[in-house]
Amino acid sequence: MRILHINTSDNGGAGKAVVRLMNGLLKNQVKNDLLVLYKYQENPHTHKFTPDINSTYKKLQFSLKYRFHQYKQKRALNNKSQNFEVFSFPESLYEIKQHPLFVKADIIHLHWVAGFVDYPSFFKDCNKHIVWTLHDLNPFGGGFHYEGDFLKNIHEYKQLDTKIRKTKQKAFSQLDKLHIVSPSQWMLQEAQNQPFLKKFQHLKIPNGINLDIYKSLDQTLARQKYKLPTDKKIILFLAENIHNKRKGFDLLRKALHQVDPEENLVLLVGSHQNVTLDFPHKKLGYINEDTKLAEVYACADVCVVPSLEDNLPNTMLESLACGVPVVAFDTGGIPDMVTPYKTGLLAPTENHQMLGKKINEILSNPQLHQTLSQNARKKAISEFSLDIQTKRYIEIYQQVLQKKVLAYQTS
Repeated sequence: MRILHINTSDNGGAGKAVVRLMNGLLKNQVKNDLLVLYKYQENPHTHKFTPDINSTYKKLQFSLKYRFHQYKQKRALNNKSQNFEVFSFPESLYEIKQHPLFVKADIIHLHWVAGFVDYPSFFKDCNKHIVWTLHDLNPFGGGFHYEGDFLKNIHEYKQLDTKIRKTKQKAFSQLDKLHIVSPSQWMLQEAQNQPFLKKFQHLKIPNGINLDIYKSLDQTLARQKYKLPTDKKIILFLAENIHNKRKGFDLLRKALHQVDPEENLVLLVGSHQNVTLDFPHKKLGYINEDTKLAEVYACADVCVVPSLEDNLPNTMLESLACGVPVVAFDTGGIPDMVTPYKTGLLAPTENHQMLGKKINEILSNPQLHQTLSQNARKKAISEFSLDIQTKRYIEIYQQVLQKKVLAYQTS
């Protein structure tokens, strides 16, 4: 059995989740590789896709096609507002099916493939078994990746978005060996509600995390290492890009008006250029290394995840595994991880006042904090370990190849 994962990049939330799964499978002696368009990490099983343009003529031909392809996409977006996180087209110039890793694979495992997989050609006459793990709504939606962006731009982008949806629906209609995996209950329901996806089998498998790395560490030692005060409560906020509106930093900023600045400190992790905060804080910048991230979680008393929409955020998995309670909005797949007064606290989406109250509630109640911390680690062990995720995918791969009815359809 040989698996080929396909993801646009080995970086970002989806990229990190894919690499973790790949490493878990390798640990279980499953042959699997990752094919990406953009490679940032050193890993012998991650391969950067390179178009077959060895001759001068092919290079020139591809260059002209690429420029025209870019021109068409820019023209489609011309004179439209750019008030969204990301917008993706279903077409690309990359002929992935000709890649040796694709040819050798028994199962193709798709992940976040926007800008990489060409829907019209990739799914046409594809004789491979395909497992697709959904990291956002884009695979079955139009050009947007989250509903909030779609609703904000529905009038201006309606015609283009409808055209993209039809292109994707036509591509899906050519498939019969597709198995759709959702990491959260929210994503599972969103996928199952799509009429053109009802003929496929749907499964729910949460992402996993290495519990030997992400675990409770000595808080005093961790704070000393990162030169943080030991006499204050620390509120942790992490995002790959703090400016990303969907991650809710602006709402956290407002929520902090209810938090005592004399007794608390905010720790910011992520790309933070020009980020301002009128509250005692320290910026650590972008951190990608797992061992360092585990140390950062050890510094915190609470992790705040004020996302407006999210699937199964890595930050929450990591925080729970480290025994750090989470305060978040009740949206998307977040309730899968945060059970109120067991592993954290939830506030109504966009209600920054309630978010602030929930932060205070945890920080001011040592008994509640201890209970949430202990339960968070237990939940990570019982539901979100990399071993559990890996074993479920191995079973699915085996069943797919044996053409059996898949398990974990709703569990």
